[in-house]
Amino acid sequence: MNAINFDKWTSLFLIAGIQGLFLGFLLIFSARGNKKANRILGTLILAFSLMIGYYVAFWSGLLHAHAGIYGWTDPLYLIFGPLLFFYLSQWKDQQLPKRFEFHLLPFFIHVLIYLPFLFSGDIAKRQIINEAYHSHNLYFYLRITLEITWNLSILIYSIVLIRMQQKTNLTISSSGKLWMKLMVYFFVGYSFSTISYFILLHAGLINVERDYAISGMMAAFIYLVGYLGFRQPELIHGFQNQKTAPRYTRSTLTKEKSMEIKEALIQLMQNEKPFLESELKIQDLASRMGLSIHHLSQVINDHLQQSFPEFINQYRIREACRLLTDPRYNQEKILGIAFDTGFGNKATFNATFRKITGMSPSAYRQNSVSDEKHLHETLRSTKIESDLIG
Repeated sequence: MNAINFDKWTSLFLIAGIQGLFLGFLLIFSARGNKKANRILGTLILAFSLMIGYYVAFWSGLLHAHAGIYGWTDPLYLIFGPLLFFYLSQWKDQQLPKRFEFHLLPFFIHVLIYLPFLFSGDIAKRQIINEAYHSHNLYFYLRITLEITWNLSILIYSIVLIRMQQKTNLTISSSGKLWMKLMVYFFVGYSFSTISYFILLHAGLINVERDYAISGMMAAFIYLVGYLGFRQPELIHGFQNQKTAPRYTRSTLTKEKSMEIKEALIQLMQNEKPFLESELKIQDLASRMGLSIHHLSQVINDHLQQSFPEFINQYRIREACRLLTDPRYNQEKILGIAFDTGFGNKATFNATFRKITGMSPSAYRQNSVSDEKHLHETLRSTKIESDLIG
C-alpha cells in the first residue's frame, strides 16, 4: 500500500479546496442579490473544490491507498462549462438560457454510463484499471472516449463564453463587464490547462508541475470570487439590467403616479438622507415611502435610468464630495468619510468615487474645487443631476 504524504503544494491546494467548500455553501444559502445566480456560482465553486480535493488525494497517495474513490469526480468536467454559462446568463440577463436542460445532458449521460464502475468497489476498480493499462479493455476505450468528450466540452464552452462576453452591450456597468471578462478569461485559462494536460499525458510528457497548473487555475478562481466578494459584493450578487422597460409592461403604475413617486423619492433623499445607512436596502426605502418594492424599482429604473445600487451610490458620492471640500472635515480621514456616507469599506468607496467623479477621493480633496461647480461638472451626465440641480 502506498504511503500517504502531503507536501507544501498539496497542503496549499487542500486549504484552497476547503475554503472553496465554505465559499460555495455561503453563496448557495446567500439571501442577497440574485439568488439563482448565487446558487449556480456556489455550485460551480463546490464542483471545483471537489475536483481539487480529488487531485490532492491523487498526489498525496490517498487515491492509491483507497481506489474506491477513483473516478467519482470525472463527470464534473462536463458541468464546469454549463454552470459558468448558466451563471453569467442569470447574472447578466436575470434568466437562464433557453432549453438549459440540454446543456446538462452530457453530464447525466456520463454519470449513468459510469455508475457500474463507480460502485464496483476498491478491489474491482484496481483490477479494471490494471487491465486497462495492460490489455486495453472496455474501460480503457470508454475512458479515452470520455476524455475526448471532456475536452470538447470545455473547448466548446470556452468559445461560447468568449462570444457571449464580446456581445455584451451597455446594459451592465463597466465593473460588471470587467467581472464578466475575468470569469471568461479564467475559464479559457482553465480550459487551456486541462486540454494541455491530457495531450501531454498521452504523449508521455506530463510532470507534476504541469499537473498542478489545473488545480492552480481552479484555486485562482476560488480566490478571485472570494476577493471580489469582499471588495465589491455587488459584482458577485449581480447587477440589475438597465433595459428594464419590458419588465413593467403589465405594471398598474400610471405615468402621473410615477412622477409623484419620483418627486417624493428625491425629496426624501435630500431631506432625510437615508442613503447614509450602510445597510439600506430597496425594501427599506419602499417601506419608508409606503410603496411596493416593484413600484419603487420601476420608478428608479424607468425614470432615473439606474439600478438601485447606482441610485444610492450617486447620493453617497455627492455627500462625500461635500464633506471632502468642507473645511470642518479637513482633518477627517478618507476612511471616516467613507463610513459616514454609507459605504462599508474603503475599497468600494474609492472604486465608486473614481467611477462617478473620474478621480480618487484624495485627488478630489487636494484640488480644492468648489462643491457646487465640481458636482455639476462630474455629475452633469447623470439623470439624478438634472433633478437635483436643474
